[in-house]
Amino acid sequence: MIHLFFVNSYAGKGGFSTQIREHLSTRTDIEYYIVHTRSSESVSELVRFMLSVFEGEKVRIYSCGGSGTLCRILNGIDSFENIEIAFYPMGLTNDFLKIFKGNDEKFKSLDALIEGKPKMVDLIKTNHGVCINSLSVGLDSLHTEKYNKLKYTSIIGRSVPYTLGLINAVFFGKPTEYEIELDSFRFRGKCTQIVLTNGGLFGGNMWVDTDMSPNPADGKCAYVVFDAMKGFAMIPQIRLMNQGRVIKSKKAHIGYTKNIRIKRTDGKPFALSFDGELQEKHTEWNGQIVPSCVPFVVPKGVEFKCQI
Repeated sequence: MIHLFFVNSYAGKGGFSTQIREHLSTRTDIEYYIVHTRSSESVSELVRFMLSVFEGEKVRIYSCGGSGTLCRILNGIDSFENIEIAFYPMGLTNDFLKIFKGNDEKFKSLDALIEGKPKMVDLIKTNHGVCINSLSVGLDSLHTEKYNKLKYTSIIGRSVPYTLGLINAVFFGKPTEYEIELDSFRFRGKCTQIVLTNGGLFGGNMWVDTDMSPNPADGKCAYVVFDAMKGFAMIPQIRLMNQGRVIKSKKAHIGYTKNIRIKRTDGKPFALSFDGELQEKHTEWNGQIVPSCVPFVVPKGVEFKCQI
């Protein structure tokens, strides 16, 4: 097996690439290559190139970075035949790993990942790309868009662009009118936030479903659609998600779905967020949950039980 380590040294707090290189130098029992990513836009193409180099070989790809790095790597894989995916979490939130109920820190052991075994998990596939944990639009995508524009303010403080983006989204973002089809759920009207999640959590601490299994290979994802709200009215809903009690909200439509269709009623293009990464704008997003699609490596010592 070929072990490919894709390292995004700018993820999270950064400064971990040397640690990875030094640790791997002690592993003389595996054939490995370290690939340093430069720009986020080129990661998927870089993955395709490296897979073409090792065509016909069994390959394990290690995503060393945050949720966005993992998402971009997945979008560079056309088929998972002979390919396994491992997540070495160096991002700020690493949301998908929260389904492992307290075992997410064990993914930070390179040796445990190298000696781990793949388990099949679902993938959210759309007509404009894939993601493994969450697909969303609304306050969070407005926040991300503003955050990207204000990154330069981080010279004042690391949290400044994040805080300014959040204030802009909550107090100045306007609810948009969408047409949504999620299996039996139909919605047409203004809403503040739409989230579909394969792992139950998004945004670091926003729970849509606290009971998602560590084995999410069930071919469905949880969703929540919030009615139109602005400013302080959204704060109680955010608090409910923080507490894992969004089901108590009278402003939320909650359920499970295998199919996805979202568009704006005015026909304008809009961007979805995949695993926290804002995508290009399109007029319509269609998709489905592909069950048991991704061979996802579970570290040695982490129990993997199906709770479905």
